[in-house]
Amino acid sequence: MTRLKGSNLHGNKNELMIVKALNNKKFKDLNLNMKNFIRYIAKNENIELDNEYIIKSIYEKNNKLKQDLYVVLENRTFGISVKMGKGNSTHQEKCEDFIDFILKHFNDVDQQLCDDIRFFAWCDGTLNGTGPVIMGYDENNKPRVISRLNKDEFINKYPMIVKRIQDFLIKHEEDLLKHYLLVGNHDSKVDYIYHGTIENGLWTSSDAVIDYQLKNSKVHDPHNTALLSIGRMNIQVRNRGLNGSSSSEKKRGQLQLKYSSMEKDFAKIMFKEVGNKGTFIGDMEEFDISKVMNQNKKHKNWKLLNIEDNSNIYVVKVDKKILSHLSNKKVFPKSDAYLIQADISKDFLLEREYLLKENYIQDLEYNIISNTGISVKQRNSKKFTYQKFTKNSFLKAFENFIDNPLFVFCGLLLYSNVKDMDKNEIIFSDLNIKKGDFIEYVNRLGLLNMSLKESKDIDLI
Repeated sequence: MTRLKGSNLHGNKNELMIVKALNNKKFKDLNLNMKNFIRYIAKNENIELDNEYIIKSIYEKNNKLKQDLYVVLENRTFGISVKMGKGNSTHQEKCEDFIDFILKHFNDVDQQLCDDIRFFAWCDGTLNGTGPVIMGYDENNKPRVISRLNKDEFINKYPMIVKRIQDFLIKHEEDLLKHYLLVGNHDSKVDYIYHGTIENGLWTSSDAVIDYQLKNSKVHDPHNTALLSIGRMNIQVRNRGLNGSSSSEKKRGQLQLKYSSMEKDFAKIMFKEVGNKGTFIGDMEEFDISKVMNQNKKHKNWKLLNIEDNSNIYVVKVDKKILSHLSNKKVFPKSDAYLIQADISKDFLLEREYLLKENYIQDLEYNIISNTGISVKQRNSKKFTYQKFTKNSFLKAFENFIDNPLFVFCGLLLYSNVKDMDKNEIIFSDLNIKKGDFIEYVNRLGLLNMSLKESKDIDLI
């Protein structure tokens, strides 16, 4: 696979930024996202890290290799393939290069299969792309080369060719997945795949992604609309040249693999491996609301905000603490995101994968749109924690609304389970409340003759 550096400037810049963020940096000085990525590699490789550990990282200049950079830990070098955006292309090559590969590595490749692949790649009725260029019009009355078949026309006319190629792909699925994702045509070395930017990423090991693809392969999925699939990826013709332009002619006869579900798959792989799954999912969904809505201005969430023109409106992820009037400490606000109005360039958005955080926009001119704070909750959650209180914050929140809030706070803390009731003595002591005074208070509320040794009475409190 060729990484096509010239056509992927944002990706190349992202790779260089990751190297810069890692190289010669102490572990303690990395941002949280990079720390977690390096910690993942170290744990996988049984490498001990401490805060003073110095990370090494190297950029790979050879664009024929699949690894984009290296991470060096304990003099061991790990190849990292870096992806960003959606619809990730993981492999691209001329059909003849693919045929040469399978002839070299598999002993069940015959002339029929080779010709089927050529016929599929050129889609003009020939094995070498020399079919006549006959112009006509498509169903929308737009000019197209009618002597070349689109995807639907090809499967309808040549289902057996598609089946023979797909059967071969299924038979050698694991070996081909490793070829497409990890090795390529130039003996690449990919140990880990990273998707995202310095601030926000998903990652997995090469072994984990191959295992996940095999266990969740699309090849037998009845809802899969691709002509050819392998694992979780679709194999397609890079360019059928249906418009007849000179630029598209140069791209004909090539095969391309698309891994459009990479981001979601990596999230699922990581979800199985992380400890605090609730926090992981919550963080993912907070990032998603900014990325998804900034990238898709027709997303259904925009309709809820009742904004007629959202062309220069963006969702910003909160990453700064503010002073709490309850605790008098800096804390993250209830809003996980909010809206701003700004003129932001497409390049700025692409380099950050459409994710905007407060520290990203600090040098931009923008206006915060009032009353647009958004609290993000997990999609499948049925219970939410809206507020946690210390004694002082509880008293401050309710002192103007209820009498003796300290006794109310105490009552909310008491244990009614028999085996834990002895802990209530500690609660009264810590709050400096006499049990007699507490009982007198609850009696005034109508709970006469209550006992601090009866579960049913404490439950009433």
